[in-house]
Amino acid sequence: MEQKLSPKQKGRPRTFDREKALESALFVFWNQGYTNTSIADLCNAININPPSLYAAFGNKSQFFIEILDYYRRVYWDVIYAKMDVEKDIHRAIHIFFRDSVNVVTVANTPGGCLSAVATLNLSAEETKIQQNMRQLKSDILKRFENRLKRAIVDKQLPSQTDIPALALALQTYLYGIAIQAQAGTSKDDLLKVASKAGLLLPKLI
Repeated sequence: MEQKLSPKQKGRPRTFDREKALESALFVFWNQGYTNTSIADLCNAININPPSLYAAFGNKSQFFIEILDYYRRVYWDVIYAKMDVEKDIHRAIHIFFRDSVNVVTVANTPGGCLSAVATLNLSAEETKIQQNMRQLKSDILKRFENRLKRAIVDKQLPSQTDIPALALALQTYLYGIAIQAQAGTSKDDLLKVASKAGLLLPKLI
């Protein structure tokens, strides 16, 4: 006898792959922006109906916040990890900015950083998204600060280095590369720019 599924069991198909759904929705937000993306757009992208989408991800704002976390985890964490593992600070910065170019020039996107591109013209009412964005920026700054502090301990940077200012300079350089990518600067030219990031590091005297 055929077993009937409860309404809860019918909510999502058995083949539902959360990671794949997040990746598909990520590109919708990246290309259309948060404001211009509808629930229907997201449902079409991940082949799911609205009730199932709400059950799996919550509302549009909650979905986007989860996608921002996925974007950080999948696209950026590996790059920061490589920067942390590399023992030489100059090579670490070189590798980080080289690899960051690959992220901001992902094919089939408008280029740039998802978190910046997708949140253009974001409504002031979206306080949770804005709070999440501020946290992302703070996390980036902290990652640079921690790596630079290690470089001082390892005697690869002068002990009097202004860590907060240098970390902010590196973060600003990263944002500049992302903005140039969004503006259509070629990947080859961005790689040339990325190769100069190490010049921001002070020399040992």
